[in-house]
This record gives sequence, structure tokens and C-alpha cells, in this order.
Amino acid sequence: MMFMKPNKVYVSVDGDNIGDILEKHLINNNLDSAKKLSQSILEWIDNLSRFITDELHGEILIKGGDSLLCTIEEDKLNLFIKKIKEIQKNYPFTCSVGVGKSCRESFLALKIAKAKGRNHIQIGINEG
Repeated sequence: MMFMKPNKVYVSVDGDNIGDILEKHLINNNLDSAKKLSQSILEWIDNLSRFITDELHGEILIKGGDSLLCTIEEDKLNLFIKKIKEIQKNYPFTCSVGVGKSCRESFLALKIAKAKGRNHIQIGINEG
């Protein structure tokens, strides 16, 4: 079990319905659109990762496809949320975010965000 300093939070980010969108392009034999979507995903995740490491001084723990897990200082969370909403406007897809005090909590918060619909940010897993 991995524990973080109290001032750090885990943030899980995952693209919304990216697989479905990509499948639709492939089923329709639209390889150009599938390639453009793939490039957009890579650009988006790289831009987000750079922002997290360069500007927030966070740490990327896992990055792959349309998902990432990172840690940032809790007092930078509002800046992260503002930036992810800003970055999102430039891409043809949305993402959901889960934030927690542990890896497990951020993952569960992400699952709650996804259950609430696309483009949702869930901080913690407690209702209320």
C-alpha cells in the first residue's frame, strides 16, 4: 500500500467514450478520421502531462492511451481543474476526472464521474 504526503492528491483522468468513437470510424472504414482522433488523443495527453509536470510540478505515475494518473499538490487542484476545462475545448472529445487522497480513492472517484455522465469531475467518493 502506497501513502502520499497529506498535501498531495491523486488525480485520475480518462477520455470519455474514446474507444466507441474510434470503433465507429473503423467500422465505417474511415481510417483518416481514426488517425486524426488518435493524433488528437496523443497531443491532448501530452499537453496535459506537460502542464502537470512543468507548471504544477506534479508527478505522472501512469500515462497511456487516453488515461493518466498523477499526483499534484492539493492547493493546485483548482488550477488543474481550470486548465483541464480550457484544454478540453480544443479537442473533439471530453474526459472525466477523479480526485482522491489515495490511488484507490481517485480511481473510485473517476468511476463515479463516469457514472454521472461525460465530462465530469468528481472530488472524493463521499456523497453529500
